[in-house]
Amino acid sequence: MAGNLTAMIASIFSGSAVTPDPYFKNTTLLLPGNGTNGATNNLFLDSGSAGDAVFTASISGTTMTVSAVTSGTIYVGCLITGSGVLANTTITALGTGTGGTGTYTVSQSQTVSSTTITSDGFPITRNGNTTQGTFSPFSQTGWGNRFDGAASTRLTLASSSDFAFGTSAYTMEVWVYLTAYSSQGNAIFDCGTDFNSIGLTVTPTGQAQINKGGVGAVVITAASAVPLNAWTHIAATRVSTSTNETRIFINGSLSQTGTDNNNWTVTTTPAIGGYNVADYTLNGFISNLSVLKGTAKYTSAFTPTTTPLPTNTANQVLLTCQANRFIDSNTATTPKTITVNGSPSVQAFSPFNPTASWSAATNGGSGYFDGNNDYLTYNASTSVNVGTGDFTIEGWFYTSSFSAAPCLADFRAAATNSPILIEVNTSGFLNVLTGSTRTSTVAMVLNQWNHWAVCRTSGTFELYVNGQRGLSVTDTFNFTSPNTTSKLGQNLSNTSNINGYVSGFRIIKGTALYNAATYTIPTAPPTAITNTSLLLNFTNAGIYDATSKNDLETVGNAQISTAQSKWGGSSMYFDGNEDGLIFKTTETLLFNTGDFTIECWVNFSSVGQSQLIVGDTDFLTGNGTWGLLFNSPLSKLRLVAVNAVLIIDASWSPSTSTWYHIAVARNGSSVRAFINGTQLGSTVTSSANIDNTYGSGRTYVGRQSNDATAFGWMYGYLQDLRITKGYARYTANFTAPTAAFPTL
Repeated sequence: MAGNLTAMIASIFSGSAVTPDPYFKNTTLLLPGNGTNGATNNLFLDSGSAGDAVFTASISGTTMTVSAVTSGTIYVGCLITGSGVLANTTITALGTGTGGTGTYTVSQSQTVSSTTITSDGFPITRNGNTTQGTFSPFSQTGWGNRFDGAASTRLTLASSSDFAFGTSAYTMEVWVYLTAYSSQGNAIFDCGTDFNSIGLTVTPTGQAQINKGGVGAVVITAASAVPLNAWTHIAATRVSTSTNETRIFINGSLSQTGTDNNNWTVTTTPAIGGYNVADYTLNGFISNLSVLKGTAKYTSAFTPTTTPLPTNTANQVLLTCQANRFIDSNTATTPKTITVNGSPSVQAFSPFNPTASWSAATNGGSGYFDGNNDYLTYNASTSVNVGTGDFTIEGWFYTSSFSAAPCLADFRAAATNSPILIEVNTSGFLNVLTGSTRTSTVAMVLNQWNHWAVCRTSGTFELYVNGQRGLSVTDTFNFTSPNTTSKLGQNLSNTSNINGYVSGFRIIKGTALYNAATYTIPTAPPTAITNTSLLLNFTNAGIYDATSKNDLETVGNAQISTAQSKWGGSSMYFDGNEDGLIFKTTETLLFNTGDFTIECWVNFSSVGQSQLIVGDTDFLTGNGTWGLLFNSPLSKLRLVAVNAVLIIDASWSPSTSTWYHIAVARNGSSVRAFINGTQLGSTVTSSANIDNTYGSGRTYVGRQSNDATAFGWMYGYLQDLRITKGYARYTANFTAPTAAFPTL
């Protein structure tokens, strides 16, 4: 089942080579809408083998009759697979069978002759609004670091002679995506306040600049500006130590030549994304910041690489903003320790297109818990009944706050009992309650993916965070009384909830994977290796984002339907009664003052009601960042932005049961709407700053808010909903797409 999304994506393009989208790096949401009929994002599956059962059964209607059990126990809630069994069929109720032979109720009506059937793992029960999707620690689109422009936001490093270039050659290169120019200056990399320290910044008017003493005296300033809302490559080099010739390149083109006579000797707390003391902070994204000491990498015009920079370049002393964590990825010299200040965040947004579509095996997925009573339970006490033996419990965690002391897992029989409670305390340290409370000395970091592990090997109990051992003690507590219903994402007292993402949750009974001071952090989703008793990779979303940036909640009866499709035999269906998709709004979904494109195929079942297509908005309160909708009473296609101000308000009278391609794009300050490739109405002038100032923190598809009384529910079908940040795909009439959008 974990590979279903991979199969769906492959099926869209079967029989022909995929032509990659050159602007996929700018695509921040793509919902193809292909999948299994009736699929939602609410079915969570255990990919471990401990709970599997193999049996002989037949199915008539929704009754499954089990005649023999080869191995295991049959549980309600498990997925079943076998010859002739419909995809996504689960066991929904007991009949005469209670785990062995007898009858059971299944989720889909079908006729299956007697055959061998396998039930998959332990049953997982969803509680609250817990959902899943393709955002994971293994993004196929690469990584960038988001800086919010706040005075305290920056990354800092310890002073190091590696950044004291002296009079030698050097190279500083980086990709930036600026969303605004700071009135002070936009520091990218800064080595200190002294005039003998170097910095790379962007001026308040957009010119890249080598400067000294923070944003003090200017060494050289580029002639061309770094544009807003676009990925831009900047390279600054001192080419010759004899002539001190210095050059700045913008997107590979030589922008300025000058002279750098400075002897760079001081490196006082180097900083990234801001001045090393305060202010001059950058508003936007940084990706693949590399610093070379002693090498001028570029001496003439060049074509910037289309893939992430290598980690082992000769003379490289720093490579950062390219991983799922705030780390120095450089291996040519000793990696630097990076300290997070303020609220920068790791985002699956980079200047590079992927080389392959999303894959369950390669990229995995995650579960999203919104902090409001979201959690998962499973009835599998034997999976953590490890006695005094070895074990491993591990996973990935991404959150923006530790304030609620989020609970990763609670296996206790009661809120005050053992065996194991795993949580993160309010300071970010991993806490584990066994017979005693154990606390790691290595903290997790906000707004990045953190890998954690709890192990016991030969009576030694150990805690790990991000590859480092934070605790090692003797602990032979006998873990024999776990709760029959264990919880993931909330403790038994219902007081500590996860607000964030969980990925790759795995329990291994009988093996300690990690037992050294450090370990290599996994670079791929976990698999069901020997002794795996539970595995959640969260790759069973029916409605998924092909860009791996978002996990979507399917609300009401929102689901995949084979009743209508533009491509591939299925689409997303909304029945007009509280259906919709909801997901967390990230900076990658906000357009600021830049170019953008919102587009999709839509097929209305009714045009007698106003219907939101997509938006980060709530029109009931008048607050919102943006929203694209069909206003039925006025027969208008509308783009509403910045607190309910109309941008597009074009007359449109669609028919039912008809597929329409809708597109709205901003190019500069010109905003246009198109139906089936033909411009609808006139071009509108708007430079509205579409950011998160007025947003609800959530993005909606098919409904206007999370309020059950809200109007604007969609009644019909959607396919290929695509959002492109920083690029206007359409500036004049065009031929409507004749195939599904590529997923790479």
